Amino acid sequence: MKKLILSVAFLAGCFVTLLAQAPQSFKYQAVARDANGQIIKNQVVGLRLSILEGGASGTLEYQETHHPVSSDIGVFSVNVGMGTVLSGSMGSIAWGSDEHWLRVEMDASGGSTFQLMGASQLLSVPYALHAETVADNDDADADPANELQTISKTGNTVTLSNGGGSFTDAVDDADASATNELQTISKTGSTVTLSNGGGSFTDAVDDADANPTNELQTISKTGNTVTLSNGGGSFTDAVDDADANPTNELQT
Repeated sequence: MKKLILSVAFLAGCFVTLLAQAPQSFKYQAVARDANGQIIKNQVVGLRLSILEGGASGTLEYQETHHPVSSDIGVFSVNVGMGTVLSGSMGSIAWGSDEHWLRVEMDASGGSTFQLMGASQLLSVPYALHAETVADNDDADADPANELQTISKTGNTVTLSNGGGSFTDAVDDADASATNELQTISKTGSTVTLSNGGGSFTDAVDDADANPTNELQTISKTGNTVTLSNGGGSFTDAVDDADANPTNELQT
């Protein structure tokens, strides 16, 4: 019987579905050649793939079979984890506990008389599957509300619950009342003041009393002189017919 040669093209492409959605798998692709290096093309080949823990001859954790068809250049591709299961479960593999190896066996005739092609250590790519089993990746319930944090303030320290950390609020009046942060505006004479140390300014236009109505001005006209009360000044209306009838001032 001829010895078969399996040329590995690549072992990559880890596809992970979280939240227990099946399937879990990663892609395996290779080129099948015979003992003379000739490509085994356009042919069904039988594969038995095993995931071993601890080394090339380690503990069998998972095993499955595939029967892909090679291309006209001998390439075949399968998704490890989606074959016919012989032993174990992909979902139960503890990827982070030890190194893991993929053992490949093949029957070039497409049957189940498998010959060992070799074993390769699985490196970083398939370990994305470990993301489902890492410690503290969830709080093991379906309640999103208990993921929320509460903000609180004691003195000038602001804190987030559930280990969210804290910081010091440099602007603080050392009490829990938000209302006394507010300021009130007031006016005495010509001085306008903000409470709680908000400062003050002088209102230059002021008649030194608390009556806002006498700030108003009245417009009047005598002859062709227009005057504003309360020292508002006056001007001469050049267009005037020297009578008290405003309608005959209009033009068409």
